[in-house]
Amino acid sequence: MKDIRTSADPQAIFEISKTLKVNNIHDSELLLQRLKELTKFGIKDTVKYGAIIEMIFGKILFSLSKCKVIKKEDSGDTYSEDDIKVPDYRVVLCDGRQFLVEVKETNGSKIYRLNDEYVKALERYSLLVGNELKIAIYWTKYNFWCLNSLSDFSIVNNKHCISMEKSFKRNEFAIFGDLAIGLVPNLRLRLITKKEEEKNVEDKKQIKARIQKIEMIYNDKLLKDNKIMSVFFFFMLYGKWGCKELVNYNGTDTVVFEYSFNPHEEKRDFNIIGYLSSMLTRLYKDVCYDKNGEVKNAFPTGLNIDFSPIREYTKSKDIPMWIITIVKNNE
Repeated sequence: MKDIRTSADPQAIFEISKTLKVNNIHDSELLLQRLKELTKFGIKDTVKYGAIIEMIFGKILFSLSKCKVIKKEDSGDTYSEDDIKVPDYRVVLCDGRQFLVEVKETNGSKIYRLNDEYVKALERYSLLVGNELKIAIYWTKYNFWCLNSLSDFSIVNNKHCISMEKSFKRNEFAIFGDLAIGLVPNLRLRLITKKEEEKNVEDKKQIKARIQKIEMIYNDKLLKDNKIMSVFFFFMLYGKWGCKELVNYNGTDTVVFEYSFNPHEEKRDFNIIGYLSSMLTRLYKDVCYDKNGEVKNAFPTGLNIDFSPIREYTKSKDIPMWIITIVKNNE
């Protein structure tokens, strides 16, 4: 029986441990310290960043609220006489369908490739447990998620290949509840502050002010519902529209900061501000990585977003919103 274990670098751990005596207190402490160092610094970038995107995938599915169970399938020990590889996740949808998902990330923009033996090992496990295997691909350059079946891939030179175009076309990520959100290009955040102190520093005027009131304006209407305001604030922070700042100060004690959010492309009756999965990915990347792209928090908690209000307001004339589901194109 083969013992398949989850580990950062099994060979490195083995090389460390075989020189130490576990019944020696000093050696035991040294081993633990070396393991901590290995976990923090010794993991290859492909493993380190791959683990982050795997974590983000699971949290996205939880926020999209179309899954009954989202389970890390490859955690813990697995024993088998066959040459298998355990996929990253087991997913059970609200309608009862379930399948296995292997999560991948690519910086490329044209074709994604998987080694044939790698895929076959995943398939062997999937057949043994009786579940379909799907591949989730995060296209980093476009901040876009796709879910593809193995039948969407072509085999070329012992590699399973899929073009970006075909991956997008055959995308099934909507089964998790992913949506494209369209809004009227007229979204503003207004901070009304009261001046507390004013002074000149190096020929520049500095004002210290305290926020007194926050207003959110959409489609020239003042939003008042806290639930919908929190969702729209999420759209402002992590959507793809640009932001412009306007400061209104006329010498009184009131200073108004207004932030206007609008699409980069030509304005229409409505413009897409983003996909829920893409905006959630931006959120978790902000939490997980610092400004230099280094991991600062690999285990974020308490960031699940409630999107239920957007479905409640889709028929509202005061809060027009377009919710678009992109389904798989089999042609």
